[in-house]
Amino acid sequence: MRARKSFKNIAYSFSFSILNIILSFVARSAFLYAFDAEYLGLTTIVMNIIGVLSLTELGVTTAIGYALYKHLNEKNYNKINELMKFIKISYGIIGALILILGLLFIPFFNLIFTSSIDYNTIVLTYILYLLTTAISYFFTFKQVLIISDQNAYVVTNITGIIRIVRTIAQLISAVVYQNFMIWIILELVGNMLTYIIINREVSKKYSWLNLNINKSYRILLKENKEVLINLKNIIFHRLSGTVSTQTDSIIISIVATARDIALYANYLLIVNGITNILAQLFNGLTASIGNLIADSDNKKSYNIFQQLYHLEFYIGVCVTYILYRLVNPFIEIWIGEEFLFSNIFLLIICINFFIQVTRRTVDFFKDGYGIFYDIYAPILQAMLNLIISIILGKQYGIIGVYIGTMVSSLPLIVFWRPYILYKSGFKITFSKYLISLFKLTLLSILAIAVSEEIQKLVNFQVNSWISLIFYALITSIVFASILFLLFMTIKSYRKIVSRLINTASKVIVRK
Repeated sequence: MRARKSFKNIAYSFSFSILNIILSFVARSAFLYAFDAEYLGLTTIVMNIIGVLSLTELGVTTAIGYALYKHLNEKNYNKINELMKFIKISYGIIGALILILGLLFIPFFNLIFTSSIDYNTIVLTYILYLLTTAISYFFTFKQVLIISDQNAYVVTNITGIIRIVRTIAQLISAVVYQNFMIWIILELVGNMLTYIIINREVSKKYSWLNLNINKSYRILLKENKEVLINLKNIIFHRLSGTVSTQTDSIIISIVATARDIALYANYLLIVNGITNILAQLFNGLTASIGNLIADSDNKKSYNIFQQLYHLEFYIGVCVTYILYRLVNPFIEIWIGEEFLFSNIFLLIICINFFIQVTRRTVDFFKDGYGIFYDIYAPILQAMLNLIISIILGKQYGIIGVYIGTMVSSLPLIVFWRPYILYKSGFKITFSKYLISLFKLTLLSILAIAVSEEIQKLVNFQVNSWISLIFYALITSIVFASILFLLFMTIKSYRKIVSRLINTASKVIVRK
């Protein structure tokens, strides 16, 4: 049952993600056609400010989700209702805080936005995004339940369909009206419809859900001390993650030119699109991991972790190498050579991308075990990221900001977090992780070296969409095949490949 639910969540998420990334590129083309590139920089910075403000969510979802796994497994509906009331009130408070703190940002816009766009347009755009984000917390709290119950595909379907309709409406408006505010309003209306419809679907699916419990917020806080302890620790992890991801664009807006911000936004669209696809691929497993840990021993959990980690590493290496090879040719054909960054900058982006996409399995199992106490490492990472990014950003611009993120992320994500998981979760020696990481890295470097030699021999010229598609197919197939053959020498990787084939076969046969 767990494997089937995971497969279903992944299948729906992956399909919608592919379709939406295609629409995103079409929408970006229409956006650049209809509006000045500075508007692209404006929306990028606004969304990152909103992302920083969303830090006030403070990990409530993760803490409650961890607590829900056990009660869903035991069908303890009374306790689930209490936890859901707790998260409903918490989300209401969070929404109010986001709105208040967001309004306090407005007096500092002259420092953040160095643009020729009308100041009133900047403020109105920001307020619309801010209101939508704040209001969303009054609707989306129920999503925690459906995701924890391994039914994330319901959220994915609704979100995906509305996003497709919204994007088509934006394309038409861009061509017909070329009005920036209509574009923004359509995006925000689409988001609000998504929240409302998902909320209704959750209410239908979980008819036993009752939030009219005669308990005050103070009593709920007192009765759920474990949630509060986890919540306190998760705050620091959220701080680290937010500083590492959301503040980059804010720092870039201060140290870079408007043109560089526009170029950066295009690379960000591609990287975020691919990151989202991979996130959907693995997020379908999140609740299943919590459920697995709730009713399994450490040995079984560790074996599943090994398989998923090897699969994730394989996918991460493949996608990162292909990303490095294809991004600049894609942008050159898509919108022109004048929108390109250097290969060195692209390499730094790809390294950061790889670090982020290969951390999910460790994070999922760490959260599944409820290991949130390691608060000092993320504080250090956040401080290092800010300091190094600001210093290098002033000297080298955008590439300096990305180097700061890479240097601060590498020790924590690649080494510290796995160490904590092995020590407190699996309770086995960390050397096993290091040996595994060394093998995977060595095989990956070998695959890259062989592929680079093949690239030199072929010397393929990319100058049209047809040649780009052909080059992408050849590069992807050759590299993925080489890496696949090398990784098949590892037992855990062979097991996960066999498991995926068997699960897919069963789903197809049932259909």
